[in-house]
Amino acid sequence: MTVQLTLFVTHSDESLVIDALTQLDHQKLHDIFEEKVGDLIRPDVFYINQVSKFETVEHILSFMLDALYEKGYTPEEFKADVFKREFFSATSFAYGFAMPHSLKVMANVSCLSVMQLRQPLMWGEFEIRLVLLIAISKADRNYMNMFFEWFNDVVNDPKRYGELLDAKDHAAFVNCIVGNNK
Repeated sequence: MTVQLTLFVTHSDESLVIDALTQLDHQKLHDIFEEKVGDLIRPDVFYINQVSKFETVEHILSFMLDALYEKGYTPEEFKADVFKREFFSATSFAYGFAMPHSLKVMANVSCLSVMQLRQPLMWGEFEIRLVLLIAISKADRNYMNMFFEWFNDVVNDPKRYGELLDAKDHAAFVNCIVGNNK
């Protein structure tokens, strides 16, 4: 990126430099986000178009948490901590998704387990179709702000959120995230 300045630096020149730095910073964050999101959303804990065999929040959480533990992504106490967090207050939102997580940063490996439900399920006060179970290690806790900023943008854009809900597989889901985050 090149910014051409006048002989005597003006306020307009300062604005050009600030804009250029902002664009470079945004591109750097996008590149980091794209790399990290591919690592976080693991195909082995990604469940698409799930049917009604999961009739309760507890069934869904147990299934997802057991898979994380069996794969070595979380310690044994992670499951109890997520249920404890959910007991305090449901992690569902009016937009139709839930983001369960532990009270402590304790994952062995950071990952985001995703479950897309074919039919909505009542989770706390809201019907949800998408579960994003967050497991974060201490090493990766700083990257979560990027994820939350991205997700906030997605849920506030009905088209993008609809694309996530309609993704047919892991690759389409991840592509929806990184392809629309520029």
